Amino acid sequence: MVTIINYEIKKKGHHLTFDNGEEMVVSEDTIAEFFLYIGKEISLKELAKIKEYEAHVVHFRYAANLLARRPYTTHEIREKLRKRKVNEEVIDLLVARLKRLNLLNDTRYTLEKIQYLINAKKYSTKAIEHDLLRRGVHPHVIADSLAKVPRDERRELEIIIPRLIRQYRNDSLRRAHQKIKTKLYSLGFEGDNINEVLATFNLEDYIDEKENLQKALVKLKKKAKNDPKVLYNKLVIAGYKTSLIKIVMEDVQDED
Repeated sequence: MVTIINYEIKKKGHHLTFDNGEEMVVSEDTIAEFFLYIGKEISLKELAKIKEYEAHVVHFRYAANLLARRPYTTHEIREKLRKRKVNEEVIDLLVARLKRLNLLNDTRYTLEKIQYLINAKKYSTKAIEHDLLRRGVHPHVIADSLAKVPRDERRELEIIIPRLIRQYRNDSLRRAHQKIKTKLYSLGFEGDNINEVLATFNLEDYIDEKENLQKALVKLKKKAKNDPKVLYNKLVIAGYKTSLIKIVMEDVQDED
């Protein structure tokens, strides 16, 4: 048996001192749960229960504070608790309590995350699925949530592609086309949708390839020491048409 010989309320919590020299900081919840007060005798078995309960309270408060700042999935909360070396049985109890209090809800999280990724990040369906799977959301929850959020991938591509054209407007038409497709594939858009929508854009209406080639030639002349063969090969690699390269290079030579 041990006896509480001192009890002080401090910033970090309720500070208990026992007659065996042991000290312990507990929350108000633990004080109320076990009716702790100066002079109370406690068995070693009950003391172990107090410590376990206090650990539960501390970990619950930690998880609740995380969820108060921003949403997390069940998997993410479990991983954060595991990093704190919390016992798996305790984690199960904590997760169950968080769900009962509706602080942890994977379905709600998934729906809100999908809306954000579609409207703010312009993610494709595949990219959304990958993001949510990485966060430990069950595939069935993802599929059900996606079915509840209407979307038109082609319409989204119609919005994204002009932005990408502006981003690559200083490249050759061929290079710009390649970069746009690569970017859209990396975002997870369906290949058929990419090809169909991209075909509706005439890149020549947005990109002045001759002007870009002239600018590229000026930059390359210094590096290539004005060697025509080296210049020609570098411009071909950059995606410019051979016929256009010859015309521009001849124009530059005439000016020189």
